[in-house]
Amino acid sequence: ADENPITLQQIAALFLRFLPYNNSIRQNACYAAEMARQQFVSARKLVSPVQLALFAELVNVFATLDSVEGSEEHAKFALEVADWLLSYYCPHSYKNDGPFPATTCGGISYTRGIGKIAEVLPIAANLAIRLGKDDAPYQEAFHNVLSWLKEMQYSDANVYFVSPAVRPRLIGGIRHDFVNPEAWIDAVGHFILSLSRIDGN
Repeated sequence: ADENPITLQQIAALFLRFLPYNNSIRQNACYAAEMARQQFVSARKLVSPVQLALFAELVNVFATLDSVEGSEEHAKFALEVADWLLSYYCPHSYKNDGPFPATTCGGISYTRGIGKIAEVLPIAANLAIRLGKDDAPYQEAFHNVLSWLKEMQYSDANVYFVSPAVRPRLIGGIRHDFVNPEAWIDAVGHFILSLSRIDGN
């Protein structure tokens, strides 16, 4: 399918979260989830680079399917995606670059992509517990990601290169990566959503 996998995942997650008992919408959500799952399976076979963040939301989608349908197979697939992400985790590199590369073939870490991964790590930790597995790897990665995102966040201490008139609007924003100082609003959105999932919700 040519559909954007992120769009498919967002459609599935939204419909399953808010309309799980409407059979027609639920079927469409499951169809979108299955299409995204197939895209993930195909992408894993590619030699060319695959953006890690492209399929991160599958963890949330299939965890939601698990909660709606009570199917352990959905939980197992969600954790399979999380384990795929963790296979690229670099726990000792976050001081120099982010704890995840941009793609399966490397690349500079960028906050929007890593923020997306951060969103699903607490979900993966809960799924691991549900399936009787160790949740520590997901928890460790999550806390390292949050530390790195915090390092990338603008504060009074690191906006010296910005015009004084602009500084108040930049503080709290998160730079795109170590090279690009642009602050993207969606990086902050991913960061906030990640924090909201600490309690398992």
